[in-house]
Amino acid sequence: MIHRIFKPIQPLRIDTKEVLHYASSLPLKDEEVLRYAKKAIELCQQAAFPICIYTHLPIAKREANRITLGKGFVLSGELTVKYLSDCEGAYILLGTVGQSVDRMIAAAGIRSMTDGLMADAAGSAAVEALLDDFCQKIDPKSLPKPRISPGYGDFKLENQIEIFKLLDATRSLGVCLNQSLMISPSKSVSAVVGTGKETSCLI
Repeated sequence: MIHRIFKPIQPLRIDTKEVLHYASSLPLKDEEVLRYAKKAIELCQQAAFPICIYTHLPIAKREANRITLGKGFVLSGELTVKYLSDCEGAYILLGTVGQSVDRMIAAAGIRSMTDGLMADAAGSAAVEALLDDFCQKIDPKSLPKPRISPGYGDFKLENQIEIFKLLDATRSLGVCLNQSLMISPSKSVSAVVGTGKETSCLI
């Protein structure tokens, strides 16, 4: 399977608000929160090796509760089919910020629980920033829709398996999927991005 690589300009632009969203459970005062967040973002930017692997497939067949794309790649579920209803094709992708971010998070957790939680939040925001960057820069003429990932709505988590097979992700990126369908490195996300000349921005 022929796939492509996307590497954003480094360092990643990690949104402080996104980090604070993921770290919303921390019982800190505003000034403390911002100080921890800025520190975590800086460490994450230094550690991250952001990269996406992806391919684009045309929609080959539509059925009541499933859509078949090129290479026989099947997506099923009412909401998933609705998401692709006005699309001509879709990007199938996997993005990661790398194993070094996991190590950064572990080291932060040794310093303190707060450092660890904020570092984890920064890592989550980093991989979201990576996928956002992909969607903004890759073939804007195709009008990409907001992405969906396995686990969203009725897009079952089991779809991770087929995405990994399609992209040959373990061999290509060194990203692994365990028996619980969790990805390692942990700050990695798979997704589908519908495309077409007149796609709606709605999911």
